[in-house]
Amino acid sequence: MDTLGERVKEIRKQRGMTREKLASLVKVPIYKDGFVVTYRIASSSSIRSIEHNANRPNVDFLYAVSLALAVPIEWLLVGDTFISEDKAPFTQSEWEEYKKPLVNSLEEVISKLKSTRHF
Repeated sequence: MDTLGERVKEIRKQRGMTREKLASLVKVPIYKDGFVVTYRIASSSSIRSIEHNANRPNVDFLYAVSLALAVPIEWLLVGDTFISEDKAPFTQSEWEEYKKPLVNSLEEVISKLKSTRHF
């Protein structure tokens, strides 16, 4: 799995997802004045374009794909030699454990912003 597209396709298949299913799980944030105001759902054609290396997604789109596939965004971007070709880097439960500190940190930042009325 040498390319981003190959990694997305392989993990999607390992997860038993169609392109349509993956697209329905990819929610890309829409910003206004630096804040997320809504989300747009990806299309199966945008997933196909990535898998065929026809375009490079922006970081928000790629992050949403990584969340939907339960893999680190870094792995999607560069791959990793210690990950076997037949196994995703994380199981769903491992991903849940991996992201807990990240979610907690984000919740702290949001709480601080709310308390200062910047949110």
